Formats: sequence, structure tokens, C-alpha cells
Amino acid sequence: MSGRSATDMVVEQPTAAAVAGSAATAGIRRCRPSPAARARFRTSGHVTLDDVWTRTVGDALAEEASRLFSIAVVPSAGPRTPVAALRRTVASTPVAAGPVLEQLHEALAGLVRALSGRMLVPSFAVYGYFPEADGVVLHLDTDATDIVLLTTALGEVGPLVLHPDLEGLTPSQLGDRESDPRWDPGGGVPLSYPSLGVAALRGARIPHGRPPRLVATLSAVAALHYRSPY
Repeated sequence: MSGRSATDMVVEQPTAAAVAGSAATAGIRRCRPSPAARARFRTSGHVTLDDVWTRTVGDALAEEASRLFSIAVVPSAGPRTPVAALRRTVASTPVAAGPVLEQLHEALAGLVRALSGRMLVPSFAVYGYFPEADGVVLHLDTDATDIVLLTTALGEVGPLVLHPDLEGLTPSQLGDRESDPRWDPGGGVPLSYPSLGVAALRGARIPHGRPPRLVATLSAVAALHYRSPY
């Protein structure tokens, strides 16, 4: 299970120049992961980092996510886990993107590089919406992802559940697990999303999902994906 503590981030207050910047990035702290956080990520492939930005940034994400929900659509392409019809308990997730999220995506590239020790660049970022239930089928992220940063943009969803013991399985094999009535989708490693920070994950390598539960209000997760340019 990924731990977190006040020592996971070395935090400096925003500079005057940053405060004068855009609404999306002015409240981002100049953060770099601690040596312990970097070591944990490189060993386990996931880590949670708190206090990456201020409430101002969180409010900007929530406002944009709420406003864009009416135009969110289910992607026509992307990774799919084939699941038997009788076991399909999770609805497809509609997504949308906007300028606040895009600016945040760019601004956190340095954090991703410091965390991974690799020259990664932004690939794509979206809000994923959960209007009624927060379930996510067991899956791997797209090949356009080396690392994904996840945060709660709106409402509240349950922890993502990681299954590092299934690393190396294909989407078809993951579908076999999800289709098996004996499969326990909650029997992995929980990874919570902080509201003012990120859960970092090697999402194309570590299978992950979330057992469905009803949400009290419209909820959205911001997913910021990064990949190698080579």
C-alpha cells in the first residue's frame, strides 16, 4: 500500500511571478518529491503526494470539470478490457478536457520527471466523470502513458485498486479475471486520490480498477498522462 507523509514533498512557497500567472498554475507550489517518495515510486510504481497545489487550483479544476460535464463523451478509442456480458457492472466513463486542466498538465511535467528520473512529456489529460457510480473495470492504460497523475477534481470517488500481482497480463487475460465470478475486484492495493495533490501510477504497467459504489453527487477524476517522446 502506498504510504504518504509530510516528508514526501519538499515544498517552496509560490514565487511572485507564479502568483501573477494563470489561474491554473499560480497556486502550484514549486514542489519536488522527497528522496523517499522517489524511491518508493521507482520500487512499487505508485505513490501519493499531497499539497502539490493550493485550494485556488482545486477550485479552478472543480469549476471547469463541472462546467464541461454537459459536453463529455465516451472515447471512441482507447484500451478496452473484454468482459463477459453477465459481469459488466461498470458503465463507460465519459471524458472532457479544458484549458485549466491543460495548463496544469504542462506545469506538472517537471514533477513527473523528478519523480521518475526520466524525460517524460505530456501526452493527454482528461476529466473522467462518474455521475451515478464510480466503478472502473480492471484495465491497463493506453500505450500513450508511462506515468499518469490522478486527482479528485469534483465530488468524491473511492480508492483505485491496484493489482501488481497481475502485471504482465494482456487485456484479454485481465478480461478473463474480471469475467470470473470468483474474482474479487477489491482485493488489491488501494490508492487514494488527494484533492490538492496527486496519486502517481505507472498505469500502462500495473493493472488497476475500482469496484463500483454509488456516488452522492457528480464526481470527476482528473487524469494527466505523460510518456517518453522517444
